[in-house]
Amino acid sequence: MAPAAARAAAPTSPSLDLRVELGEATVDPLDASTGQDVTFRQDVSVSTDATLLIDFELYDSQGQKVWQTWHDDQPLHPGAILTDAAVMTVPDTLPPGQYTFKSGIFSAGWGTNYAWNDSGGVLTIGD
Repeated sequence: MAPAAARAAAPTSPSLDLRVELGEATVDPLDASTGQDVTFRQDVSVSTDATLLIDFELYDSQGQKVWQTWHDDQPLHPGAILTDAAVMTVPDTLPPGQYTFKSGIFSAGWGTNYAWNDSGGVLTIGD
């Protein structure tokens, strides 16, 4: 998957430019069933020190959000790639089908949206 990038002023110092780059995103496993754990991962890198919120979301085939979690106040440093992960246990309320993993990077506390990955991977939930 090609990295997505966003550019905006860093929340702690408006004179500095913060570039957030999204690297690889994965869904593991790609096929799951009720009660099984699924891990969503997103690689993130930054151009300057930053404290960010990393958002993980899952959407059904109609584009409706069916699951979300986030990790706030994540410290990131230039020159390093942070691989953040979130685990979802497939609930029995999700019908079989395909679901799209999406992720976003925001300033801490849901401020500025620095980057968005609209297609981080597809999870197939079986019968």
